[in-house]
Amino acid sequence: NNQTSKSIIVTTSGKYLLTVTDSFSGCSSVDSVIVNFNNQLPIFDLGTDSATCLTALTLKAPLMGSQYSYSWSGPLSSTASTLTINKTGVYKLVINNGCYSYADSIKITFMNSSLGLIDLLKDTVASCNVASLTATSNPTNATIIWSIPGNPRGNTITVSNSGSVSVSMSNQCGSATKSAYVRIDHTPIADFTIVYPSSTIPLIGLGDLSTNAVTYNWSFGDGKTSTISNPSHQYVAPGEYLVTLVVSNTCGSSSISKKTNKLNLVGSGIVTTIDEADLILYPNPANTYSKLVASNIQNGDYAIEMYNALGQLVLTKVTSVKNQMFDEELKIDLFASGEYLVKVTNQKDGLSMIKKLQINK
Repeated sequence: NNQTSKSIIVTTSGKYLLTVTDSFSGCSSVDSVIVNFNNQLPIFDLGTDSATCLTALTLKAPLMGSQYSYSWSGPLSSTASTLTINKTGVYKLVINNGCYSYADSIKITFMNSSLGLIDLLKDTVASCNVASLTATSNPTNATIIWSIPGNPRGNTITVSNSGSVSVSMSNQCGSATKSAYVRIDHTPIADFTIVYPSSTIPLIGLGDLSTNAVTYNWSFGDGKTSTISNPSHQYVAPGEYLVTLVVSNTCGSSSISKKTNKLNLVGSGIVTTIDEADLILYPNPANTYSKLVASNIQNGDYAIEMYNALGQLVLTKVTSVKNQMFDEELKIDLFASGEYLVKVTNQKDGLSMIKKLQINK
């Protein structure tokens, strides 16, 4: 601008020349300087959100030059003009020209691995009453179909029955299928029935009617207890007793109490032979089990044999009597319907007693 002062003020970007002349010799020297004014916003656009099947991609700053500084942030960060990413997320870029800053963001979704789509469904799922199954943590742009009735298409389903469940997922990158076994345990419900095998001794038989029970805790009301599913119990005195059953499993517990009828005691003392004993077989008819019960009987070993209508031996076992109480359960759930003979033999004296058992399926 042809000024002759030692210093000048400029307001316009451009190239400025300075000439210095020695007034004595007339010699001169020339130098130049380029002045750029960054007085405008560095406006840019990263583009629209997108999904990719690539395993990685590089984001580039729309404005390039030494006058700019860069700051990338998100799942990954950098201060370079480019950023290579491999994680789904929102990425933000801030560009500064020394005077002003401008920012823009873009969301990138990676769908590169079809097998990796199903990342939350476990191989085995155990739950109480109902189970919640989720296929993936990132269901974007994925079609999801479950194998349960109705073929629901949501990312999360609930099931109430045990069994195998599979889920199929697909997107523009591929497809994947995964199966899981679901085990549903239901809250137990306690129930039982009381039978009275004898009218002369205070004896009860207890039949379990509970559902979903795993463990049993019986209280007979006289301080005695049991943990088997179908116990019998003889009281030492006549009367009425409150029987309580508590059943439990991994989902919780349930209890129920029932009062016995008034129990009688007629006579006592130990009988000498099995054929004199008041041997009771109950329930009879039966379906899955029956019990042999007798009280005031000789201690010792007794052989139990069961024969079908053809005279074939279908069951044999030996039980030991202690405390003059014979109490043995017969597992009959695998036997066909029909009439059977149950023979009990005292192995000490060889005396026997035979009872008929009717099995109904």
